Amino acid sequence: MAWTPYMVSTYCLCAPADFESKDYPYITRTENDQPQYTIEEKTYMINEQIDESEGFDIDYTFFQCLFKYRPVILNGDDFVEEPKTYGDLLRKLSQKSLECYNEEEGTKY
Repeated sequence: MAWTPYMVSTYCLCAPADFESKDYPYITRTENDQPQYTIEEKTYMINEQIDESEGFDIDYTFFQCLFKYRPVILNGDDFVEEPKTYGDLLRKLSQKSLECYNEEEGTKY
């Protein structure tokens, strides 16, 4: 089976004033940080990172908005059986996916 990359663009779910940032610890940028970006600029920036890294690497420190794409809290365990964590599951799934992708594409991610 050939790997067919398909990057799904994201969109802004909530502007900074519409949610409590303390509930989303990965959002570290505040309205005091410079430069300030519009929601459109932030959406363009995150989609550019998604495209450039094929969805593997997004730097959330640029953003104050909630996007459809979010980082995983690796020590979470709501949907896995203890003592496993999201990190354990993602490590296993990611390693297999990357092995298949690298073999088919001749890459070394």
